[in-house]
Amino acid sequence: MVPTPTQDIGNLVQIYYSEDNGVTWYSQGLTTVGDNNGDPYVTFTTDHFTDFAVAAISGSFLINNGATATNTDIVDLNIRTTPAAKMRFSNDNATRSNRETYATLTGRTLLAGV
Repeated sequence: MVPTPTQDIGNLVQIYYSEDNGVTWYSQGLTTVGDNNGDPYVTFTTDHFTDFAVAAISGSFLINNGATATNTDIVDLNIRTTPAAKMRFSNDNATRSNRETYATLTGRTLLAGV
């Protein structure tokens, strides 16, 4: 268990890890802040020893500036998130793109029929 005194019980938080003393951070996964006798904490599993950070998630994600539909397979993604980290994308929820540096605007090509 890792205490999270700045988080509220029930918050969804992102766990990050770093293998270079906090220079580069990678997503470890999401977890919910639990209750340990009234104190907030998180638990997570890892298979490596390194630095970890817990961060509350907030932000927005818009496709083509919030359009309700598109007739093209090329879209613009407007991303605002705190904290900012590396990002990955998937059209099929199985195969993911390589990690890339966080950007507030990026273009993607959608797969037909997905």
